[in-house]
Amino acid sequence: VAVILLLIAAAWYILRNFKKSAIYQKILNLAKGVWEGVLSVKNVDNMPVFIFYSLFIWLMYFFMIYSCFFSLSATEHLSVGAGLACLVFGTFGFITTQGGIGAYPLAIAGTLALYGIDFNPAYAFGWLAWLTQTFLMLFAGAVALGLLPLFKPKETTLQTQEVE
Repeated sequence: VAVILLLIAAAWYILRNFKKSAIYQKILNLAKGVWEGVLSVKNVDNMPVFIFYSLFIWLMYFFMIYSCFFSLSATEHLSVGAGLACLVFGTFGFITTQGGIGAYPLAIAGTLALYGIDFNPAYAFGWLAWLTQTFLMLFAGAVALGLLPLFKPKETTLQTQEVE
């Protein structure tokens, strides 16, 4: 009984002091920021277009992963369900570290292990998918940045000149 009371007292002390810690404050601020981001969706001007683009982006991420299956003989037989599983668990790997480097290939390798793929080809596939997505984002971003002046509305140019 004394050990149980001691454990309860220690847990209470740790939890009470945890609320004062910097880690707790960072977690709390992160959660508040995420919640504000979720609530900011209500301020979107054109909700149907926003939903369409969001779904389209995720669909393209899925096709990117699924099309990479055909690049390795160890993964070419995998199903659409395996691609969806890689998308979901790879997303968690991407979120946990900045840009997913390291965690993303491990998450993909762990997911593909559920489908009977050995670690080495699964890990290689994770790196292949990560590199392909990263290079595509860099390339598409550079192209979009280069094309931006061609599609910039005239009103925006006038508004920025008035401010100066």
